[in-house]
Amino acid sequence: MALSDKFSNLINGLLIALIIYNLFFKATDRPKLLDRGVEHDVELTTPGRLLNSTGQLSEVGWSRKYIKAFDFADVHPVVLGMKSLTALKYKRFNFYSFTFDNKLLQLAIGDVNYLASVFLNLYDYDTREYRSESVKMFPVAHSASFPKLIDDPFNCTTNSFSVKKNGLDLHISTELTQDICTTKIDIKWNEDIKANLFLYRDMTEDDIYDITPISEDNRYFFYALKTYNNGCEGTASIKGFDLKMSKDTCLGMADYGRGIMRYHTSWIWASGSGFTTEGHKLSLNLGQGISNINLAIAEDGIKIDGKIVKLNPLEIIYDPSNLSAGFKFETSKHFPEDNHSASLTFKTYESHRNSENFILLSSKLDYQYGTYSGRITDDTGKVHEFIDIPGIVEIAAFRW
Repeated sequence: MALSDKFSNLINGLLIALIIYNLFFKATDRPKLLDRGVEHDVELTTPGRLLNSTGQLSEVGWSRKYIKAFDFADVHPVVLGMKSLTALKYKRFNFYSFTFDNKLLQLAIGDVNYLASVFLNLYDYDTREYRSESVKMFPVAHSASFPKLIDDPFNCTTNSFSVKKNGLDLHISTELTQDICTTKIDIKWNEDIKANLFLYRDMTEDDIYDITPISEDNRYFFYALKTYNNGCEGTASIKGFDLKMSKDTCLGMADYGRGIMRYHTSWIWASGSGFTTEGHKLSLNLGQGISNINLAIAEDGIKIDGKIVKLNPLEIIYDPSNLSAGFKFETSKHFPEDNHSASLTFKTYESHRNSENFILLSSKLDYQYGTYSGRITDDTGKVHEFIDIPGIVEIAAFRW
């Protein structure tokens, strides 16, 4: 038998062992905990490393500022004791969103080690027009174009990466000047898409840093930053649609995620950005998943005028067989409807499904574009009302 055949058989054997291990020896995600509210929240304030010397989360909870540094070298080999296979469980995501003039422009870059993807979506709430483009890459066939996302994007450090594949020429760079973290995004995608975008993150404001354990030993985890209500500006031409974003009206959002994930992973993420009826900047960050083992945070919250306010858990009410019917988000019956509460609806305008099934590996992503209306009572008892804030509801399910 040739050496290449032996190597191929070894790889196939390891992949089969990995799949069996995940299918039969790993727990799946748990439902949202509706009886754990903000009084159970653990807000972290001590700087340090995300993982300890044995690859476990050093602390579990959330913070308003960057305090936990992450390095993949600290990860414990979670699959068959082999660090090389553990890399297959490592997922990295960068997501950028721009809300302006009743439009929503989104750019996502995902790297799951054996596959990477880039997608760009534009939705116009006035005309109900949807434009989209996407591309996928494999590390062996497209090593030169594979995105090189850094392990720790959560603090604003100077970094950049590029993706060039099938007519896509994407370059993203980040740098810190005084208290403003500037992300510059340049896109050329064949002759259909051109964009020059800027997102300005004010480091003096609150953000949401969530550290979520996924396994009982805290070696599977998801570390995420969601930063809302950022200044943004730029120009774009998306398949014949010319756009100009002004700092006066543009609300920018960035979502960075890094984690060692289960084979079965699912979540619902609800997000929106706009203004209250009194003219205050308001962003919503709601949902459920990825897991609730050892959970020390309430998943639901808002950002208003630079401050994060966590909410008691919201029950998500919807019909899985009819997503176009919309969604309701109501404070769990375990909590009174006073401080840290909400009642809102999401009216679906447009639904899109992106699904792929490779038998043992699969993905299903249902994307709903629509608007949020309702009221939120913050931590001081003040009620904030809003009507038709643009946003999305994302329903995801993976075997990866």
